[in-house]
Amino acid sequence: MKHLTAGEASRLAGVSKATICRALKTGKLSYVSIDSDGYKIDPAELSRVYNLKHHETPKGVAMKRYETPNETPPNDHEKELLKLKIQHLEEKLKMVEKENEYLRHDKEQWQKQAARNLLSAPKIDPLTVQKIQKETVKKYKEWLDKRGR
Repeated sequence: MKHLTAGEASRLAGVSKATICRALKTGKLSYVSIDSDGYKIDPAELSRVYNLKHHETPKGVAMKRYETPNETPPNDHEKELLKLKIQHLEEKLKMVEKENEYLRHDKEQWQKQAARNLLSAPKIDPLTVQKIQKETVKKYKEWLDKRGR
């Protein structure tokens, strides 16, 4: 395979020769060797860095470059497992939705019962409440005295 010079690489990548040289010096673009003629760059490396999908080599031979996918597609076994997981999760979701509906209904019933109880609760005179509180405090103090505190 023919290696490219910095000038050839810049034409193929559509960038300036200075950009290619800067990429080589910073290590963004790697080279095969360097000699008196300059850098020797692998066309595949140029394609990797500059994301070239189709370009021509200096000899005029068309080369296609295909990007490798980031992930391999799942096989049939993995697809079946994923389908089963999805089915299981959908069933769980239905159960949770039913439970939420039940709890919502239950909450409404409790709220109605609380409202009924509030309306039917006997009205207590504030003076009666004070009297009950005083009696309770008195009994508590007596209890404490019996225990020796």
